[in-house]
Amino acid sequence: MKTRLPIIIFCFWALTISGKSQSDIDAAQIYRETFFTGFNELDSVYSLGLLVRDIERTIAQSKIGKTEYGIAIHSLNNDKPYFSYNLTKPLTPASVTKLFTSFAALNLFEADYKIPTKVFTDGYISIDSILKGNLYLVGFGDGTFSLRDLEQLSDNVKEMGVKVIHGNIYVDGSYFDGIYERLTYSGDKDVVVQLPPISAISLDRNVVQAIVSSGSKAGTPLRVQYMPSSEHFSTINSATVRGGKKRASKLRVITKAGQDGKQMFTISGNLAANRTSSFGHNLTFPEMAIAGAFKSRLEAGGIKITGSSSATDAYHKDTSIIFTAVTEFRRPIFDILNKVNKDSDNYLAETLFKIVGAQADLDDDNGKSARLFYNQLFDKYEINCENCMLNDGSGLSRRNLVTPESIIRILQESYNSSFREEFRNSFSSAGNDGTLKKRLKSANGNSNITAKTGTLRNVSALAGYIDTVEGDTIAFAFIFNGPNVGIYKDLENKLAQLLADFTYRFSVTDSYE
Repeated sequence: MKTRLPIIIFCFWALTISGKSQSDIDAAQIYRETFFTGFNELDSVYSLGLLVRDIERTIAQSKIGKTEYGIAIHSLNNDKPYFSYNLTKPLTPASVTKLFTSFAALNLFEADYKIPTKVFTDGYISIDSILKGNLYLVGFGDGTFSLRDLEQLSDNVKEMGVKVIHGNIYVDGSYFDGIYERLTYSGDKDVVVQLPPISAISLDRNVVQAIVSSGSKAGTPLRVQYMPSSEHFSTINSATVRGGKKRASKLRVITKAGQDGKQMFTISGNLAANRTSSFGHNLTFPEMAIAGAFKSRLEAGGIKITGSSSATDAYHKDTSIIFTAVTEFRRPIFDILNKVNKDSDNYLAETLFKIVGAQADLDDDNGKSARLFYNQLFDKYEINCENCMLNDGSGLSRRNLVTPESIIRILQESYNSSFREEFRNSFSSAGNDGTLKKRLKSANGNSNITAKTGTLRNVSALAGYIDTVEGDTIAFAFIFNGPNVGIYKDLENKLAQLLADFTYRFSVTDSYE
C-alpha cells in the first residue's frame, strides 16, 4: 500500500524552495488555504512546487546567460503570487508599454466612449440653402479616420440642404499640442520606426498616395493624381512615358514641405506605356492637406464653395466665435484599442497616448501631461512605479522602463474593472489572431491565452492572462532584455504553455517518484 510520506517530504521541499532561488512564493499562506473544492492543502503546495520546479528548469534549459529579465505570475482567483523573479527590477518592455497606454485611456473614458470628429459652423444656413459662414472640421484624435469617413461627413452636410458655402473650409487639430513627431515628445535620439505625423485630425493615417500613370505615346508627360486630393499639394513633373530604345530611368517621387502649408511633390524618371505606380508619403502639414481634402469632397458632392481651405486653432482657442454643431462621426474607442493591443499598432498607440495627455490636460505638452496622469493612476491604485519611465505610448522608446510588478498590477486592476472583458478581448489570442496568431498553437485551449507581445532589437516581452485547465485565471508578465530575442520568445511560449496546463489534479494517495 502506498503511503503519504513521499508526498509530505516533497511538500517540505516545496515550502523551502524559495531559499534556493529568487522565486517568491508565499508558501505559508498557500499551505493554510484550500484553492479549489476537491483539493486540499497538500495538493496545492505539491502542485505549485512542481510548477516552480518546471519554470526554473525551463529557464535554465533555455541558456539565456546574463540576460536581464523579470517574471511575475499571479493567480487572480486567489490573489496570490505563484512565481516571481526580479519583481521590482525596471526593464525595457517594448510594446507591452501599450498596456499602460490602454489602461490610462480607459481610466479617462468609459469603455463605450466614442472618439468624435466634428463639423461646426460659425454661421447659419439661409432659406435659399446657402451656408453663410465658415465650416470647421475638428479632430479629437481618431487615428483611423479615413477618406470614406470624410465622404460621409461631406454627404451629411449636403443632406442638410446646403448648396453653397459663402465662407472658408477650416480644419482644427488644436486638441493636440502640434508636436507631430514621437521622437520630439519622447526625448529619444533614435527613430526605431518612422511614424506618420501624429495629429488630432488625421486622414488615412496621414499618408497621401501619389498615383503616377502613363499613356500610350512615348515622350509624353506622366499623369499625377493624389489620394486624397487637396489644393495644398503642388507638383513639379518631369517624368515621361518611356518608349522605343529610350534608356530606362527609375521613376521617383519625392516630397518636402513647401511654403504656406503646401506640400511639394517632384516626379522624375520614366514609366513604360500604359502603366500605373503608386507612392505613399507622409503628410507634411496634416491639417492643411485635410482642409483641402474636405473642400474637395464637398465640391465633388455638388456644393459650391466661395472661399479657400486652411488650418486653424479657433475651436479650442478663440472664445469670441459661437460654434454651431453641423454633423459628426464617432469611432468606438475599442476599435482603436483592438488594433493597438491585438496588432501592436504603433501609430495608433501614439495617437492614444496624446489623447490621454490632451484629455488629462495637466500640461500644454501632451506627452508630459500623459506621464503626469500615469503618476496619478499609480498613486490611485497603489502601483509601485517610482522607477518606471514611460516616454511614449507605443513602446518604441528603448528608454522606457517598467517592472514586472507594475504590469501585474495593471492586469489586476483591469481584471477587477468594469472594462475587464473588453480589455482582455483587445489582446492577441494565442494561435488565433494578432501578433500571437503564429505562436502557442499547441497551448491548451489556445483562446485561453490572451496577451500583449513586445519586441525590439534587444527586447522581448509577453504579458496578459491565461485561464488554466481548472478555471484559475493567471496574470503574467515576462520581460527579457538582451541580444537573443528568438530564444526569449521560445522561452515565453514554453512558460505560457506550463501555465496553461497547470492543474491541481494530484491525489495525496499517489506516491512521488
